[in-house]
Amino acid sequence: MERSLGDGMNISFWDETWCGESPLKVLFPRVYALEGDKKSKVAHRINISDWNMVLRRAPRGGVESSQLEDLNAVIQDITMSDNKDGWKWSLASNGFSIASARKFIDEHTLPCGLSCTRWNRVVPIKVNVFLWRLNMDKLPSMTLSK
Repeated sequence: MERSLGDGMNISFWDETWCGESPLKVLFPRVYALEGDKKSKVAHRINISDWNMVLRRAPRGGVESSQLEDLNAVIQDITMSDNKDGWKWSLASNGFSIASARKFIDEHTLPCGLSCTRWNRVVPIKVNVFLWRLNMDKLPSMTLSK
């Protein structure tokens, strides 16, 4: 799931991933350290003309100034709408589906070379789970030492 920007009133500017692949506090840690209100929302930060009004102090050049410039470059083309902020399913463009969730799980959890998870509806679920664990070599067992 990813945040979908609407009016910016419910998305945290620094803490949530709403612009890019990571939260802005991770991308711009020096500017985040200078922030006066770390819980501010996107709507309160997106159109700021003078960042010195919301920072605890002015950037002292170097990394602080370059990160502030980079932050401004990232958010300058962001446009908000009148809709409320929301969520969107990021695994498939046509919305949520069980198939996209299963494909994601199979791609990220199965070791290479194993087939995708397929359940047989004719047999009881406990048989499916047993065979799945057997295939993954994850059967609980205990070896007694002498």
